[in-house]
Amino acid sequence: MASKAELFGNMYFNPEVYLGYRETIPDTKLNALLQSGVLRLTNEFDATFTEQGGTKAMTRSYSCPLTGTSQNYDGATDLVDKSQDSYLQTVHSYGRAGSWSEKDFTSEIASEDFVAMLAMKQAKYWQDDRQTTLISILKGLEGVSNFKETHVIDTEAAVTATTLNSALSAANGDARKLYKVVIAPSEIVTALENANLLDFLKQTDKAGIQKDLTIAQWNGKMVIEDDDCPTVVTAPTETEDGYTTYTLYALAYGAIDYDPLPVAHPVSTERDETTSGGISRLVERNRAVLAPQGFSYIGTQTSPLNTDFEDSDNWEVIKNSDGTKFYPTKAFPFTIIKVRITDEGTATA
Repeated sequence: MASKAELFGNMYFNPEVYLGYRETIPDTKLNALLQSGVLRLTNEFDATFTEQGGTKAMTRSYSCPLTGTSQNYDGATDLVDKSQDSYLQTVHSYGRAGSWSEKDFTSEIASEDFVAMLAMKQAKYWQDDRQTTLISILKGLEGVSNFKETHVIDTEAAVTATTLNSALSAANGDARKLYKVVIAPSEIVTALENANLLDFLKQTDKAGIQKDLTIAQWNGKMVIEDDDCPTVVTAPTETEDGYTTYTLYALAYGAIDYDPLPVAHPVSTERDETTSGGISRLVERNRAVLAPQGFSYIGTQTSPLNTDFEDSDNWEVIKNSDGTKFYPTKAFPFTIIKVRITDEGTATA
């Protein structure tokens, strides 16, 4: 049944038409993560949550690669069975909503195609919001036991040509080639660019002219610039210059499962006749699952805030079904790298 058109800012607004516009707007950040293979789009959680009556969390099992040494096949040696470990992961949904008055959209309402303009602004807002949540999850993983000991690499040095490859090798050994993306703050991306350590993908136009794209790679890994990555400033002392520690996140293939969940009313409008002489509001709601491979979310919130995702106490490394083994170290698809930029000449002595 088609949605009924409503009034928003004295203009007719049809939620179905609006959502149709939203679907045509490219989500460049999501597409980059999907195309790299770091983010795996799935509907597994949607189906399970629906079967369980819309629950907020679920536990799933998945197996790791087979391990052990083969035995000799000589017609005499008895074969010993090897069991395959199954690991249990708890994933949690989260919901976000926003409400905006028509005053926030004055220029859009005045335009000839205000629905399209509205959809463009809102799409950008929710794209940035989801990436902020993703960074919050990565912040939370940093302090998790049985992960931080091997996959949080503090170089205590400036970023160089060998920083990334050395850190990934220390964390994952021969599995480092699975890494596809590095998320870094603008100061580090700028330092890499100034040192000519970034390669920009190229595109050849119809005239045969090759142009640089804005997509950079560092050691073959796509670079996503995001200033939500943590920074810590250390003040100078009498004998040592001050410095800033920057956190980078390297993500491997299949690092995070992403499932946008349905909501009953994703978008609606309402009219408040009493406030400020009458205000129209646009309300949007969404739910999703972002499940990092190798980790369970054990917080009890109905819908975790980003501050909840950033709390390492709400995460744990997954275990096998009898709780005797943790997720294999080399299988972690995340490495957290810390580098420094020193404020030369700031020592106080």
